[in-house]
Amino acid sequence: MVVVRLYRPWDASAMVAALPKTVKRIAVLDRTKEPGAAGEPLYQDVVTSLVECWSGSNGNGSMPKVIGGRYGLSSKEFTPAMVVAVYDELTKPQPKRQFVVGIVDDMTNLSLDYDPNFSTEKGDVVRAMSSGSAATAP
Repeated sequence: MVVVRLYRPWDASAMVAALPKTVKRIAVLDRTKEPGAAGEPLYQDVVTSLVECWSGSNGNGSMPKVIGGRYGLSSKEFTPAMVVAVYDELTKPQPKRQFVVGIVDDMTNLSLDYDPNFSTEKGDVVRAMSSGSAATAP
């Protein structure tokens, strides 16, 4: 996983250098929506970086396949189940070039299905929420 901490100025060669030499597929996740664009901003920069800086460092010279997705739209939480859905999409022979995860996008039909009951916690984990007002003694 590569985490982008500074978006501008963009350093294409540093981004490509951060990729493992064995990378074959990349999913770029953007938390923005650019209607009418060829892709979201980070996706476009990653693709451009690969085109400009990829030197075939994985041995066979072929560039990794890149797909781009939107997540966290409408302030939706990004869960481990959604991460699994993104990885599942990457393993498909023909993954969607663009996708949305976390909401049902009935306009584009690009939403990835995920299991909302998926959990990374063990079965013996207990979650609780408490609320109330604080009391003070005289």
